[in-house]
Amino acid sequence: RRNIDNLRYADKSNVGMLSEADLDMLADAKKAFDEMNLVPCCYSSIWNIIDGRLNCMLVQRSADYPVGVPFDTTQYAVLTHLFARHLGVRPGILTHVMADSHIYENQIEGVKKQFDQYEELKTIRHPIPQFIFKKDAPTNFWQIKIDDFDVIDYEPMPAIKYEVAV
Repeated sequence: RRNIDNLRYADKSNVGMLSEADLDMLADAKKAFDEMNLVPCCYSSIWNIIDGRLNCMLVQRSADYPVGVPFDTTQYAVLTHLFARHLGVRPGILTHVMADSHIYENQIEGVKKQFDQYEELKTIRHPIPQFIFKKDAPTNFWQIKIDDFDVIDYEPMPAIKYEVAV
């Protein structure tokens, strides 16, 4: 909540920062592993408003490229739209910084299929998917529900099953 308020009321910097990690828990490595099994991969984000657009830089320490990255990127893209609506600005640029991007050995076949789908997708004309709010959707971030928006013109390729590695 403080991040959104900082962005709304800061007069010059218009910068907000979030830490997605529980820093107290991370101070005790054994406790962190016992309770979380894994230190959070996405651990911080920096938000700013420039020229009426809300931008987000997501920082990730570790990125399981075929499984985690699509989810993380989508999650923060949606948050950018939700926060922007709340602040009365337009969504801007999402920058995703990953320190360690990787594909696990048990994901290689799925990645090959994904490359094949990408080549196929380049030959098909699809409209660009759009994230839109319904007319009666609230502007308050804390009141928005999943039924308040739609993704239109999204035509997914066939699903590829990947194993999650921890």
